[in-house]
Amino acid sequence: MCRKESSNLRKTRKEYTGANRIAWDEAAAKHAAHNNAALFAAARDPGYVRFEGEILHTLQQPGVDAGHVIQLDCNNGRETLSLRNPGAARCVGVDAYAEFVAHGRELIHVAGAEGQVELVEAVIYDLPQELMGTFDMVLVTIGVLK
Repeated sequence: MCRKESSNLRKTRKEYTGANRIAWDEAAAKHAAHNNAALFAAARDPGYVRFEGEILHTLQQPGVDAGHVIQLDCNNGRETLSLRNPGAARCVGVDAYAEFVAHGRELIHVAGAEGQVELVEAVIYDLPQELMGTFDMVLVTIGVLK
């Protein structure tokens, strides 16, 4: 195969993220159903925190308290929701998958955290302009690099 033919076979980033979005949207209902009752019960606890160890220690450091934190590829927002309890003033989660964002918004509602936690449907490569430069910390957890 010549070089020109090979380059025509490469997919664009949008093609890859589009295919990934389809796969995750198909898996979202199963993901939401798994342990959903337990997750919602845990989220109702005012002290709900999904983090432990070093990441929790970092989030509890002076300067993070009352800060603005964004989590990239937050899935259903369970970690984004738990950012408020170590003291973040603004918690925003971004995920490209509509089904996960919808599940996360339901979780935020169950927790009574609508005014503190926000989820945005967006691909992390193309964040909305209004999010740019407005955060003190960017949180990246497992599963972000796809």
